[in-house]
Amino acid sequence: MNDAPVAGTYRLDGMIQGPLPPDRPVAEDLKAWILSARAMGLHFHLSMEGPGFSIITDPRVQPTYRLAQQDLETLLSDALGALLTLLPATCRGGVCSTVRSEEFRPGIAIQTIFMAQPDGTVASEQREVRIETQDPRPELTAASIRRVALPALIVLLVVLLGSMFFIDYRKLFSAARDRVVPLTRQEVTVNQSALGKVVEVELAGIDHPRRMLVFQIKRGCDWDRALASSPQEIPANWEDFLICLAIHQSRLRIELYDKDDNNLGVGEISLDALRAKPSAKVAVAANLSERLARIVARP
Repeated sequence: MNDAPVAGTYRLDGMIQGPLPPDRPVAEDLKAWILSARAMGLHFHLSMEGPGFSIITDPRVQPTYRLAQQDLETLLSDALGALLTLLPATCRGGVCSTVRSEEFRPGIAIQTIFMAQPDGTVASEQREVRIETQDPRPELTAASIRRVALPALIVLLVVLLGSMFFIDYRKLFSAARDRVVPLTRQEVTVNQSALGKVVEVELAGIDHPRRMLVFQIKRGCDWDRALASSPQEIPANWEDFLICLAIHQSRLRIELYDKDDNNLGVGEISLDALRAKPSAKVAVAANLSERLARIVARP
């Protein structure tokens, strides 16, 4: 048995650990980072115990074509750098990284280690090692497809005729269509009732190649009042408190759901641009592998 790695794949190893700030909740931020990394093709698992957190790499071998950027070193450095920015400066010096990557190309392995620096940046060191690799599986040709198409078609017809009394094929084909036909923004509803009249959020577009949702955000008529107030003041109600806190932290939470109200993930919309101008477009990484039907924007 040939255990040589397959060219055109990569794997990750190690973990990144650090302290959690005692005065600032970052659990949701770390979970959102995990989802964003997954959308970029990088797979991690989050663990939080006591005063610290651990983010462990998924060691399974992955194809490199699934990466959002083909330069694995740059992609991983940017991702880890974004992770460090979620922590206050007082915590970044306590972060330790043993994350390593190994990318396999024909005849070589590119090995990289990523180290968290005390100033909150990420450094990397790389080397190339000569190894034996396997060729990727050959692509299907027209001739090979024709050889198996007719027998497969006959078997399929027999199975369909025998099972049509037990399976709802209309529902089955509808689900299959949802996975094949590109999603458009007109199919997705945005619920922003929790934002009151402080911020308006509209889905402006869907960037499928980059797996991004593009939002148009605008100041509402109560924006100035919320910005001038303080979260430490006694609020009229919890809704006012939450939206005031969100404005001062310059971020909104978004929750993604399919047509059956299954949660597909969460993300964040940055409101930094609204401090300088009344409206702006903001892109958010999202899991688009499932059919998105509804977005809920909340503080």
